[in-house]
Amino acid sequence: MEIQDFTVTLMPAEHMVNPQRGLILSAHVQLVRTSDRNVLDDRMVTDELGPALELNNWMANHAARFREEVVQATQRLAEAIVTDYFLAYHFPERVLPGFTMDTHLKGLRAWSPEERPGIPAGGVFGSYIEHEDIRAKYPTDEIPDLFSPPIPNEFRIAAQRSDSLQPTLKWESFPGTNVTYELKIWRSGRLGPETLVYSRANIEQDSHKLEMTLEPSTLYYWSVRAHFSMNGRDRITDWSRRSVKSSLWLKIMGAALFPDPIDEGFYVFITPQPASQGLQPAATQSKWFPWGNWPLSPPDSERQEQSTK
Repeated sequence: MEIQDFTVTLMPAEHMVNPQRGLILSAHVQLVRTSDRNVLDDRMVTDELGPALELNNWMANHAARFREEVVQATQRLAEAIVTDYFLAYHFPERVLPGFTMDTHLKGLRAWSPEERPGIPAGGVFGSYIEHEDIRAKYPTDEIPDLFSPPIPNEFRIAAQRSDSLQPTLKWESFPGTNVTYELKIWRSGRLGPETLVYSRANIEQDSHKLEMTLEPSTLYYWSVRAHFSMNGRDRITDWSRRSVKSSLWLKIMGAALFPDPIDEGFYVFITPQPASQGLQPAATQSKWFPWGNWPLSPPDSERQEQSTK
């Protein structure tokens, strides 16, 4: 195996002045037969799970955050190379048809918290997130348009509220020998999964109750994969992912002019609001776009100010 052209990029996330930049690592990997130097496989392997930050945040304190994230991303990239070449068991893509949107699955299906792609009957937010949740964070003149940023697509058409800050996650069981499961949960950032907050391996059941309390009113990404044995070899399935695309009916009606609603990514859910905390009037809220803490919890600095009052 030859690994070449290792690159580290801070890729702008948006077309704007001083955009947030996501950390992307990639490497050119070839599998070469030594007897005749015949190239059996040739591909680029990429890691894009790093956070998105403004350039001054990446470079602060002698680029401490940048150097820390590069180390973690390098470890993830190395794991991805080993898994892809020697351990991976790739599911065929499955399609769950819907009237307006089809869900394309890779890996194990999520059972709970369930995702239901589509605009809910109660409105764009419906049972997913209430208008009051948005109004609690924005003054009236800053409530974002229902179909515009900063609300991620996953939030408005796929994510369901979990029933607890320590939810039990359930997924499709995998038929095989010596099956165990590996679970990871990330807190959402501006570009998607940003901070890994929970990781467990060697789970023997097709469900797991979290052993820590998550933050309330927060969007999380999660994924699971199965470890198993096949012909005496250890194998690993792909991390569970899904994309949401317009159905054939919607394309016939003209939706082909628009991009698919959700690109391929991990599953999402929203934690419930704190039961003891009432919503604050909009007039008392600071004016900020809650990307890093999306959707409802204020930035750390604001929480600290509130706690000292």
